[in-house]
Amino acid sequence: MTLSDIANISSLASAIAVLISLIYLTIQVRQTERNQRAIISQAVATRGAENLRWSAETMPADLRARVSMGEGEFNAREVMQLTFLLRASVVINQDVRWQLETGLIDKQTLNTTLGGLRAHLMRPAFRAVWAMIRREFNPDTVAFVDELIAETPLIARTDLVAQFKQELAQVTAPAAG
Repeated sequence: MTLSDIANISSLASAIAVLISLIYLTIQVRQTERNQRAIISQAVATRGAENLRWSAETMPADLRARVSMGEGEFNAREVMQLTFLLRASVVINQDVRWQLETGLIDKQTLNTTLGGLRAHLMRPAFRAVWAMIRREFNPDTVAFVDELIAETPLIARTDLVAQFKQELAQVTAPAAG
């Protein structure tokens, strides 16, 4: 075997090693990307769950129940609290839409956050709050929320207790028979 043959074999071995390294690097980059997406999706879920936990506390829950019942008389503190409830939902959704635009999350994650925002925007009180705070957001967010309002039916009043009793009766009816 000549020195030239050894050089050629070494060159081939080197090329194979580089190829293997590139394949390994590609696998690692894909795995890192999947991990990043999972972390971001988990952060969205955690933020949403935290918002729900906070909304279940006495003050916001009582206030939202009054909004659901169609009340329109609120004092200044309550209007401020409604403002914070809606602002939190809009900000969460705004952030998720930006993450979707950059490819960091999927459309399904966005749709999950839209449910919470729609739940606010179907109520007259929250639409009035939106009219008060919309100028605080960037034009893209304003256009998005305005479009969401246009396609979301308005619900003036919901008797949550009556609705719960009706659903409970339907769930327990098969067990009774």
